[in-house]
Amino acid sequence: MVPLPALARDCHTTPVRLAREFRRQFGMSIPRYQRTLRLVEALGRVRDEKVEAVALSVGYRATKNFYRAFRQLTGTTPTGFRRLPPERAAAVLEFAKLALVGRRRAHN
Repeated sequence: MVPLPALARDCHTTPVRLAREFRRQFGMSIPRYQRTLRLVEALGRVRDEKVEAVALSVGYRATKNFYRAFRQLTGTTPTGFRRLPPERAAAVLEFAKLALVGRRRAHN
């Protein structure tokens, strides 16, 4: 994950202002967005690669933390995801991608 101060510097703003605007636009914090992005990447790979290798490659040092985050996002474990029929797995992946769009509030 890219640290917030580095992101803010790249965007020519302060960390507080960037975090506030990001949350307003996407309905979630920057770290949560980054975690979700990593899990979406993992979803695309976990059916064909070893779970431990995928977990490490997307930034999880502990497999148990990866399992917990994976289950929170998808409602199933990586092993359960592998057992899903391909069309159901594709639907889960699309649902997870929707989480990245965020939950923006309507502005009046």
